[in-house]
Amino acid sequence: MGENAALGDEVRGAQENLRLSAGTLNKLQGEFKTVCGELDATKKKLADTEDAWKRMKAEYENKVNILTQECERLNALVEKRNAEIRALGGEVQEAQEAVRLSAQQTNRLNSELSDARNKHGALSQ
Repeated sequence: MGENAALGDEVRGAQENLRLSAGTLNKLQGEFKTVCGELDATKKKLADTEDAWKRMKAEYENKVNILTQECERLNALVEKRNAEIRALGGEVQEAQEAVRLSAQQTNRLNSELSDARNKHGALSQ
C-alpha cells in the first residue's frame, strides 16, 4: 500500500506538472500570437514606408530633372545674352571711334571756318 500511495503521489505530481506545463504552453502560445501580430503590423508598416519612400524618390528625381533642365535653359540664355553683350561692345567701340573721328572733323572744320573768317575779315578791311 505504501508503494501505491507513493505512486499516487508521483502521478498527482506529474499531473500537476502537466497542468502547469499546459498553462505555460497556453501563455507562450498567446505571447507567440501577439508577437506574430506585432511582426505582421511591422511588416505592413515597413511596406508602407517603402512605398512612400519610392514615391518620394520618384518625385525627387523628377524635380531634379526639371531643375536640371531649367538650369540648362537658363545657362543657354545667359550665354546668348553674353554673346549679345559682346556684339554690342563691338558696336559701342565702333560708335565711339565714329564720334572721335566726327569730333576731329568738327574741330578741323571749325578751324577752317575760323581761318576763313579771319581771311575774310582781313580782306574786307
